[in-house]
Amino acid sequence: MGQKGTSTSLSPVNYTEMMASEPTQVPGALGARLDPRAKLAALAVVVFGVGLCPDWRGVALAAGVSTVAVAFLAPDWREWARRLASLTLLALAVVLLLPLTGPGPYVQAVGLHWSPRGCELAALLLGKMLAMFNAVWLLSTTTPLSDLLAGLARLGLPRQGVALVGLTIRYVHLFELELQRLRLALRTRGFRNRFNRHGWRTAAVATGSLLLHGLDRAERVAQAWQTRGWHGVMPQRPLPGWSAREALLLAVAVLLGVLPWAGLMGSAWG
Repeated sequence: MGQKGTSTSLSPVNYTEMMASEPTQVPGALGARLDPRAKLAALAVVVFGVGLCPDWRGVALAAGVSTVAVAFLAPDWREWARRLASLTLLALAVVLLLPLTGPGPYVQAVGLHWSPRGCELAALLLGKMLAMFNAVWLLSTTTPLSDLLAGLARLGLPRQGVALVGLTIRYVHLFELELQRLRLALRTRGFRNRFNRHGWRTAAVATGSLLLHGLDRAERVAQAWQTRGWHGVMPQRPLPGWSAREALLLAVAVLLGVLPWAGLMGSAWG
């Protein structure tokens, strides 16, 4: 029974069935009906357009438009707000220092010397972070993993590389379970992680054992796939195809990518 359970968790046939049984759309998400290739192309346009723009006003406008898009297209805005709050807390350590340490001239207010340029850089950083986070969030929450991998392959990425990414995501939880079992075994034997020679030696031996177990599992999985006719390409469902919705999405993405540059182009032409 134990061997049967282990082989079931590693069976490539189960992986294929799981790929085929995944929902084509994420329930409740308007953006799930769009072709994943269009969404990937739109993400690339937005990331490059917003990421390279040096004007904070245009970036702030793009961030606002992308936030409105999240409100209409994303399935769960509460989870979006929670993840965004966590990301913002990490960025505040840098953002709060820019107005005080940015290039001069400085303006004195509330007992401190503020840099106007530093405030612009802080707004630029926050705007880019918000716009890119919104774009990635829309893609990840409205596209199943199998459709995302299929879209990457159809856009011309090497199919073996796409298969490797898919297998890594599928089997990474097994690596985590192996690590949890190893830590439990160490604790039951009285090991406590301390900063000394014995602690470092035990950690090195445990790391080597974990890597060897991972290598052994990978070899067994590869042999199982080869006996089932593995040829380096994952089975993929047909994609829904392009329509007017995909053309509209790309038009909006181009608008978001060009919008941050509007102020700079207007200044140059003026």
